[in-house]
Order: sequence, then structure tokens, then C-alpha cells
Amino acid sequence: MINNALRYLEEGWNVIPVDQNKRPKISWKEYQQRKVTKADIEDWWGRWPGAGIAVLTGEISGLVVIDVDEKQGLEQLESFLQGRKTLTCL
Repeated sequence: MINNALRYLEEGWNVIPVDQNKRPKISWKEYQQRKVTKADIEDWWGRWPGAGIAVLTGEISGLVVIDVDEKQGLEQLESFLQGRKTLTCL
């Protein structure tokens, strides 16, 4: 998991460790404003090697999340985003 966390860091995404219930293993609020470092990731996943990864969205990571619940809405969104860099999770 640490390799994925480091790869996401290289993408410019702020990541934090989470438990199996997706609860943060650290106090995460400061990382809305401060960039995570490689040393942070090595420390966290050294302590919790089985931790999951949460990506902090918004300005700090340059990511926006859009949750679409209906097929028609998804089709309209896909049409709007055509040709833009996206990441889709189903």
C-alpha cells in the first residue's frame, strides 16, 4: 500500500492512512492546508503497513469529486468531461 501512497504523492495528491472502516488514523485537518511529504508517508505506513489510503480532495490535491447516482446524470457528465483527465470509481 505504501507504494500506491507514494505514487499518489507523485501525482500531487495529499494522502493519509485510514483504517478498514475508512476512518483516518491521524488527525487530518492540517493536511487540508499542508502538503504531505514522502517522510510522512514512510512514517505512517511504517507504523500501519496495512492501512488504506484516503485522498484529500479540493485545492490541496487539485481534485474534485462528483457523485452521480443516476445513469442519465452519468451519461451527461461523461459527455461534458469528454477529453478531460478523469478518474472514475464505480
